Amino acid sequence: MPRKVYSIDHKLTSSHKINKAKMGCGYFTCSRNALMALNILYVMIAVLLIGVAAYAKAISFIDSLAIIGAVIGCGAFLLLLACMGIFGAAKHHQICLFFVSFT
Repeated sequence: MPRKVYSIDHKLTSSHKINKAKMGCGYFTCSRNALMALNILYVMIAVLLIGVAAYAKAISFIDSLAIIGAVIGCGAFLLLLACMGIFGAAKHHQICLFFVSFT
């Protein structure tokens, strides 16, 4: 006669079970929160890059259009990557996370 296999949750009564979706740091939740925080930091840095370059051009601190364009381009690329990372972390979209991790 085959034995019954019980999981760890089977030994706990229903009043003692932990709601895994509400755990602060377990399973994918901790990784997702860390990735979201890091990507929000990247968004702030990208906006700062774009803003500083635009401000430097507005007050004629830097006259070279190539330098301003390169800094704004880097900021836009970082902003795109950060938005892709936020989407990938929030939706657990593995393709987005793959591309973000290799860039």
